[in-house]
Amino acid sequence: MPRILPWFALTLALLAGCAAVEDPTKDWAPERFYQEAREKMQSGDYETAIKHFEALEARYPYGRYAEQAQLEIAYAYYKYDEPALPRRCTSRTAPSASWWSASPTAATPTTPGSA
Repeated sequence: MPRILPWFALTLALLAGCAAVEDPTKDWAPERFYQEAREKMQSGDYETAIKHFEALEARYPYGRYAEQAQLEIAYAYYKYDEPALPRRCTSRTAPSASWWSASPTAATPTTPGSA
């Protein structure tokens, strides 16, 4: 029992320290998230832009900025050289996003009886 007490105290101290970290964006409105993220995108800081867009989407999922944030996340991942992630992001906005993997011949229209 005496050996457990120091570990318990250390764990408690670490958890208390983590609780003291304050989120500077906690009072941001959706407009501020969007504006800050767009500014980061324009300056080339895609990683921070992605974080802001994801926070916007998580905090305000049904707001008018949420759908646009999903598209912006996909574009930011594309610009950040993560080509597989935009595909996953857009599948949430377009449930039938089969156009990502469609072959050029699959899109060719055919008329009935011309096979």
